[in-house]
Amino acid sequence: HGSMLCGLVAHLDDCREGRSVFAGVVNTESMCTMQEESEAQYIGDHFANDWQHLVDNLSSNSEDLAVALHTLLSRMGLETGDLPRGRPDGHSLVSWECLDLQLRNSWETTIEAAYLGPLF
Repeated sequence: HGSMLCGLVAHLDDCREGRSVFAGVVNTESMCTMQEESEAQYIGDHFANDWQHLVDNLSSNSEDLAVALHTLLSRMGLETGDLPRGRPDGHSLVSWECLDLQLRNSWETTIEAAYLGPLF
């Protein structure tokens, strides 16, 4: 939901004029109610809920969570690439842009070892 919130900010003119930014990605046959209400309100409410769950799950507060996420993203942004972990061919950089299940698992292992572990 955080990425979607950034997407709304990047398309403020569309939002102001009532045009949907994410209509093409909503599964209308699911229980998702985004198409039935204000897209910005829906995404904002879900982001706030996600944020509160993170605060609760980490037994933290909003300010400390904001600092931790800022630190995490800053550290990740300084790197030019990450060597994949948990894969036999983990000796060279890979593109994380298009992930199959194996690459997704490797990405999670790599991010946890390189950034989350040292942070927490």
